Amino acid sequence: MAAPAAQAQDITARFYPEKQEYLVGEPIVIVLEVANDSSHDVGISDEHCDGLHPKQFQVTNAQLKTEIGLYGCAAWGGVAWSCASGARNTAPGAKFEQRWLLGQEESFDLSQPGVYHVKASRQVRVYGPGGFQDVIGDFDADSEFDIVIREAKEGELEAAYVPFVADLASTDYGTKGLAISAVTQNPPAFLENAILRLAAKPGTAYQSIDGLKRLGTPTARAKLIELESADDEGIRQQAIQALGQIGNSEDCDAILSTAARNKEYTQGQAYVAAGRICGEKAVPALAVLSASADQQLARAAATGLGNTGSREAVAILISVLVNSDAYVRREALGALCTLTHHGSRPEGVGDATNASQAYNEWRNWWAMNSQTATIYGPDECPATQSDQQ
Repeated sequence: MAAPAAQAQDITARFYPEKQEYLVGEPIVIVLEVANDSSHDVGISDEHCDGLHPKQFQVTNAQLKTEIGLYGCAAWGGVAWSCASGARNTAPGAKFEQRWLLGQEESFDLSQPGVYHVKASRQVRVYGPGGFQDVIGDFDADSEFDIVIREAKEGELEAAYVPFVADLASTDYGTKGLAISAVTQNPPAFLENAILRLAAKPGTAYQSIDGLKRLGTPTARAKLIELESADDEGIRQQAIQALGQIGNSEDCDAILSTAARNKEYTQGQAYVAAGRICGEKAVPALAVLSASADQQLARAAATGLGNTGSREAVAILISVLVNSDAYVRREALGALCTLTHHGSRPEGVGDATNASQAYNEWRNWWAMNSQTATIYGPDECPATQSDQQ
């Protein structure tokens, strides 16, 4: 005889904070609990696909942190796709629990003591004895709660991180993954050695990069420069981007050296980062590349010029608006928007006729405003696109 299907009242789901009080700078763990009050086993999905599920946490009285972008104020944001899925068997009367890090999906500014109100929401799929083909239903976990954050006393923050550092050695994928996110999310200086150990291992080097970037110490930056030469293309690209986002001028020679020796996309990304790291010093090299027959490098050079915060770069980019390649023209227009907060979005130069018109408009505008227009850096993008008009 088939087991009876679970009813809505048989499955309950909620979120709750692992602790009621946290320290400023401490990772905040939120637990998803699904209780099986039915009379038979059920499978509870633990899938997490960032590109498919809406953001599950909101902190209603906290601002979102913003990170420096290297691809212009007018750039379209990408979608993060990461997925791990399965179904955990949960016996009658048992509870399925999954730990989440607040701010793992979106980075909230919780750097000040206070009481923060959290709204958590997620839909949990429950399966019957037939496995993934036997869907009982989707159950909502909707919870609201407050979290108190206070200043740490001497030694308290170090103690709070001890379990996470220990979990970096865990053989459980979920436990280790949460620990890596916790130590790289907002790392205090005392975590530098732990993050460097992650960076030294092929299996965790990629995941260490955010932590190295947020540390931004001379040692962390030296490790990122080392990772620019990694065999793995993905690691090289992320390390270069991290250095660009840090934007320390002391790394200028290193990033230009990387750009000179690497090929294809890694080289282009190094020139993009060099714009922010080197500023005016990068303009001559980027100006030459912006006229290159290699369209990939020309596009990267145009974007890099937009990161320099240089008045000299504006005239160079205006000349690129008549490049034969539509993608190069779009990168140039996006860079002009970043530098001046003037003009239209990059789609406006896709057509050669429109590009010629844009070139004339920009040339005339710059002739009138070259001495007085404010020049902006990539960390000064306006809050909305309408502000760029």
